[in-house]
Amino acid sequence: MAPMPGYYCAMDIKELIISQSVKNSNELFHAARKVPADKLTWRPLDAGRHVLDLCQECALSPLWSVEMLHSRRCPDFTPEMMAEFEAMKEKLTDLDACEAACKKNLETLAEAVRAFPDADWGSTLTLPWGVEKEYSFAAIGMIHYWNAVYHTGQVNYIQTLYGDHSM
Repeated sequence: MAPMPGYYCAMDIKELIISQSVKNSNELFHAARKVPADKLTWRPLDAGRHVLDLCQECALSPLWSVEMLHSRRCPDFTPEMMAEFEAMKEKLTDLDACEAACKKNLETLAEAVRAFPDADWGSTLTLPWGVEKEYSFAAIGMIHYWNAVYHTGQVNYIQTLYGDHSM
């Protein structure tokens, strides 16, 4: 099967990271905007994460890669750092605020990706999650991409739980 024109063909790693991060952020907010306003903070089984919470996280997740690309190290996930992250999320009170913050943070990610040396994309860093702990800097650049993809799936699943199958 031939690749779709302009999709992955003729892209370097920087173009791929930036374009797919933007594309999948757009997909996330498109899916989230299909959720009725009264369901944006609905928690499956009264325990799961709600759509607004997922969008708040994705608004901030481009910055995770930025920090690692700049510092070349994994941050210490201290309780203080996590509390600060939660406080930042709480300031994003609706989808418009989340999407605006995400777009701004994607610009910051794009700048960090463009500045990262081509020769270093294959170098690795040890991260504290996942089965495989070693991540290439190319994979680190894609953290927001896969976070947005993952949470888009969750948003779509949440829709089905309250009976909306339009996705």
